Amino acid sequence: MDDGCRFRFGTEYRGDDRSYEGVDYLTVWIGQSSSVGNDECVSPPCFNPYWHGSMLNLVRKLRISAAYYAYIIAFLAKHIDGLHDCDMGTPSLCQGGANFIRSNLNRILATYDKFANETAVRLGRSASVLWLIEPDWHQYHEDTQEGGGLQVADMVRLFNEITARILRHLPEAKISFDISPWVNNQEQWLRPFIQSCTIHYMHTSGGRTSADSPRIRAHDGGNMVTWRQVYDIARRGIIADTGYGVGGLSLGLDESWNRFDNLKARISDGVIAITQANPGAGWAGSLGSLRSELAWQAPLRECSWAQSVYAPAPPPHGAAAHELHEQAGDIRNMSYYALLAALGIGVLISLVCFVRRKILAARSRWARLHPRSAISPVNSGTDISKQDELRPKPLRHGRAQRAASGGRGTRAGVEMGAAPHAKAKTPKAAKSGKPKPSKRCSSATADAKPKVPRPRPAKACSLAVANDADES
Repeated sequence: MDDGCRFRFGTEYRGDDRSYEGVDYLTVWIGQSSSVGNDECVSPPCFNPYWHGSMLNLVRKLRISAAYYAYIIAFLAKHIDGLHDCDMGTPSLCQGGANFIRSNLNRILATYDKFANETAVRLGRSASVLWLIEPDWHQYHEDTQEGGGLQVADMVRLFNEITARILRHLPEAKISFDISPWVNNQEQWLRPFIQSCTIHYMHTSGGRTSADSPRIRAHDGGNMVTWRQVYDIARRGIIADTGYGVGGLSLGLDESWNRFDNLKARISDGVIAITQANPGAGWAGSLGSLRSELAWQAPLRECSWAQSVYAPAPPPHGAAAHELHEQAGDIRNMSYYALLAALGIGVLISLVCFVRRKILAARSRWARLHPRSAISPVNSGTDISKQDELRPKPLRHGRAQRAASGGRGTRAGVEMGAAPHAKAKTPKAAKSGKPKPSKRCSSATADAKPKVPRPRPAKACSLAVANDADES
């Protein structure tokens, strides 16, 4: 038998630590003003990556489908205007809900857009996520609304605007319309939406549905609407839910939806799936035999489910893109840190160079002011005693006197009676820049002939003689 005609079992997502083996889909309510991590949701309702995101990651991992109870209008009205569910006190959504929609249409649509986009990021645009639109949708049309309920035409327009925001990000998403079982004239209420809106399925909300009765809620007085009646009008498969009551209070496993005879009867009325909100451990594992019996004895009246909502989840292109986006953010942050580190290193190097220049300048000034105590930069680090060899040494006492008196040649010239200040020619060696006073002086002393005294060269000669003596 075609897998599209197989009856489906789903349950509410309650964290990754639960076992969901054997279920076909997980549901989660979206729109709650819940905390996100350690930070309170700033503008509820918020997409919570640690709750909604975790559920999406899990269905992708288990290769099962995701279903949203999109109670966004109600949660927004509760947070902003302080409204309550109609059976939970006043002021209620049955009184102020219509006015809230009139005043907050853009916020409502933006919130749907946000949730659809976040889902597409994680599951990809091709994911056929099921959207169970606005539980208790009929309450915004009722006469109890202040200022009058919304007209059906206005609600049709609003429904289309909501689905457009969803399909913009998730073109393969499946849309389900809420059944209000207390509205006995279902034909008049449902027909405009079925004719004018994109609707793939019908669904109940609020739990407490009857598996053992043709009526949707046989235990609620005045609710006369039947499963078959809704299916005949909409010609859409019905997703039933059970296991919780007023205010979302858990009622545990509803055993009536686990009996083969009840399921067979409801399948003949158009029901194609049941959501047990909180069935407890072991429920999913017990469905094997029930599935086998239903597969060949109770074919579905509506067989399009498998090809749309409950087809295996597509490859996680969106999730990979999300992970790549996070990795790109990490790389971008690392590049910022690297740039800051490079700037810090550059500043540190500049500071070191500045200090070094200051130290060298101070040493240079010290060397100019204290030449005898300064250590040559070339020989810095060597023994100071060796540096003394580089300093000029004073002449000995006798040599200093001879140098001051003009040396040997000058003394000889004075003894010959030459005038000490007579004008004399400059020796050739002095003109050439390479004087050889030692040779000239020695020859002059040996000849001892009267010559014109040459006082100025004699001084140079005496210095040369002194140097020769030092070298020896």
